[in-house]
Order: sequence, then C-alpha cells, then structure tokens
Amino acid sequence: MHPDPQSQAREALLGLHRQLQENARRLGKVDCDDPNVQAVLQAVQDLNERVADMVAETALLAPVPLGLVAETVPTGSPDQG
Repeated sequence: MHPDPQSQAREALLGLHRQLQENARRLGKVDCDDPNVQAVLQAVQDLNERVADMVAETALLAPVPLGLVAETVPTGSPDQG
C-alpha cells in the first residue's frame, strides 16, 4: 500500500487499464455466428480498448512529485536556460 495518494491513484488507473485490456481480449475470443451479436461485441471491444488508452493517458498525466521530476531532468539541457 502506498502512503502517497497520487501514486495510489496512478496504480489504480494502471490496474484498470490492464483489466480493460483483458476484457477486450476476452471479447475477441467469443465465438458467435449472429452478425448482430458480433457487431455489438466488436463495438464493446473497441470501446474497452479506447477507454483503456484513455485511462493509461490519465495515469501518465497524474502529477509526479517535484523531487522525482528534478531527478529525471538532465543537467545542462537546453531547456534550462
């Protein structure tokens, strides 16, 4: 368990991302000959994949502690003035 709520939220989002991807994979394995059912399954699978991507992007946008950012910025980079 994380004492940092931001890290905890980020991990929860990434866990949701993995679950959505797994759901989309499972839907792709459903065998059905009815074209209407196939269309619905495909739409749900596509939606799961899109939501998974959005969740992953949201997790990446979650604020990172300033100390961690400072450690990842290379020294002497042109962006530092």
